[in-house]
Formats: sequence, structure tokens, C-alpha cells
Amino acid sequence: MAKSDNKALIEFIKLMKKWQRFLKWNIGSFTILALIISLLLPKWYKGEAKILTSGGGLGSLGLSSFVSNLPLGGLSLLPKSDESLKYLAILNSRTVFMKIINKYNLQERYDKPDWEKTFLELQDNTSFEINVDETISISAWDTSPELAADMTNEFVKLLDSLNIQLNVESAGNERKFLEERLEVCNKDLSEAEMKFKKFQEQNGVLEITEQAKAAIATISELEAMIILKETEKRFKNNYLEKGNAELKRLDIEVKEYKNSLRRLKQGEPNGAGESFHIPTNSVPELALQYFRLFRDVEIQNTILKFITQQYEQSKAMEAKQTPTIQVLDWAVPPVYKDYPKRAFIVIGAFIFSCLLSVAGILFLERWRVIKQELDE
Repeated sequence: MAKSDNKALIEFIKLMKKWQRFLKWNIGSFTILALIISLLLPKWYKGEAKILTSGGGLGSLGLSSFVSNLPLGGLSLLPKSDESLKYLAILNSRTVFMKIINKYNLQERYDKPDWEKTFLELQDNTSFEINVDETISISAWDTSPELAADMTNEFVKLLDSLNIQLNVESAGNERKFLEERLEVCNKDLSEAEMKFKKFQEQNGVLEITEQAKAAIATISELEAMIILKETEKRFKNNYLEKGNAELKRLDIEVKEYKNSLRRLKQGEPNGAGESFHIPTNSVPELALQYFRLFRDVEIQNTILKFITQQYEQSKAMEAKQTPTIQVLDWAVPPVYKDYPKRAFIVIGAFIFSCLLSVAGILFLERWRVIKQELDE
């Protein structure tokens, strides 16, 4: 077997030696042609900027800032979207691309007949990438190093301005929603306070144990969270499709809060085998009425405090026009071209011409043998 392989190798070397002039001419011509073409190709320069993805937007002022202090978890009326994905969506939007096209007159520069082909060409000449260090690299290529840097920085500026605009619009929608809820909450609190006051006037102020007070506080928090979560779900139903993972999450949370509330009211043990304070069904009737009225006031106070804080935040956010993008590196005109990579072109052409030439020689030799056999 080894002798057969050595013989085949020797035959191959002899064949290549026989066609050496063809090989030299073909490979040399192809490689020189590739070198000339690489020298004639226009130089493209890359402008690159880098931004952080953890900047403060509307979500960072979010509704979780209030309930994060509660022992029962947080709440946010706004979807918990990834800032980096939001930034990429803005950067890749037609709005941003058309502003770049119009500002730098790219349709004429790219020599395209219409805006759609210009749009596609600009897409090929840009890149937006999320890095592992939670930054986004924004890149643009052009034959002018100055223009490549200018376009890259313009992308960053447009991202910031559109992000501010979207945040303001979101804050406006949230403010309108919270205004309606604030009116309802004030009305509900007034009614709860009037009922509680009337009960005290008729029955006097009752003394209840510290354990009962703890039960009231915990139940009030649970019922307030149920109301807030259901309010959040109604708000998100306006823009999320049915079956969305966020809506399913809210359904699960509401169910868990309701189960906790039921166990607390019935005096059932929790998952750790401990009892939730006291069973409210063991409280005397008069104290139970007091308990319920006082709980209603506490619930409405908790909700009102939350809604009021978020209403003020949404008003502040709606008026906010400060930059939202944190720029680590602005693009500067590059000194060296990014492509074409002349060495890769020449080496690739050399390897390709070698393979093509060898394949051609083998084909011609095989054809010669077949022709001889046919002649005989």
C-alpha cells in the first residue's frame, strides 16, 4: 500500500514538472492580476463608536422604585425590555437611516436610482453589535475617513434624540393612565376613611393585639399588591398580545398573592410549616369589622402613595430632555483603511490559481489518455 502511494506521488510530481511552464504562467498571471485589482479597489475606512447599554431611561425611574421596599416584590407598569435590544431597534429603523441618507446626500454619493437601493447600500456599510461587556459598537464605512467618522457619530446622536422622544411619549402615556388612577384612588380612599370614621363614632376605638395589627399590615400589603398587579396587567393589555410571557407572569404573581392572602385569612401554615400570624376568622365580630375597615384604609393609602409617586415621576420624565445615551468612545477619522485586505486577496488568488491549475492539468491529461484509447 505504501509503495502504491509513493508511486502515485512520484507520478504526480512528474506530471507537475511536465506542466511547470503552464503552472508558472497560469499561477503567476492570476496572482499578478489579483494584485493589480486589489490596488485598484477603493479604500474603505471604518468609523467606530462605543456606547453603554445601561443608561437611564424611563424604565430606570420605574414603578419598582416604590414597591422595592415592600417585602412582597416589585412592580413596574412598563415592560422590562432589554435596553440593548431597544437601542438596536432604533439604530436599525428606517427613520434613522433616512435621516443619515438625507443629511449626507448618500443617494448621489452611492450613485443609486432611488432611496430603497440607497437604504440597502447603507445597511451594508453599517454595523451595530452588542458586546460581551454590555456595550454596543456602532460602525460605519466609507471611502472618506472623515465621513465614516461623521456618519458614525450621527448615528449615536440620532439614537439619543429618538430615545429621548420615545421616553417622553411613554412617560406621557403613563402620566395619563396614572391621572385616571389617581382620581379613582382618592375617591376610594375618601370612602374608606368615611366608613372607618363612622364605625369609630358608633362603636368607639377598639383595642386590638399587636398580632392582629401585624396581620392587618400584612393583609393590607398583599391586597394592595393584588390590586397593583391587576392594574399593571390591564395597562399592559393595551399593547401586549394575548398569551405574552409578561402577561402570563402577571397572572402567576396575582395567583400567588391571592393564595398567600387566603392562607393568611384562614390561618393556614405556609410552605415552611409556619402559621401566618393569626387566623382572621377567629377575631370577634366587632373587632373583625374594625379590622376590615382599617385594612381598607391601609390598602387605599398604600395604593395612593404608590400612584402619587409614580405620577410625579412620569411628569418629570415627560419634561426630561437630558441625554440618555452614555458614550464611551466617539468615532474619530481612522488613519488606516479597513478593507480591502490586499494580502488576503493576493494569497487567496494564489491558492485558488494553484488548485485550478492542478485540476486543469489532471483534466487535460485524462482527456489525452481517453483520446488515445479512442484512436486505437
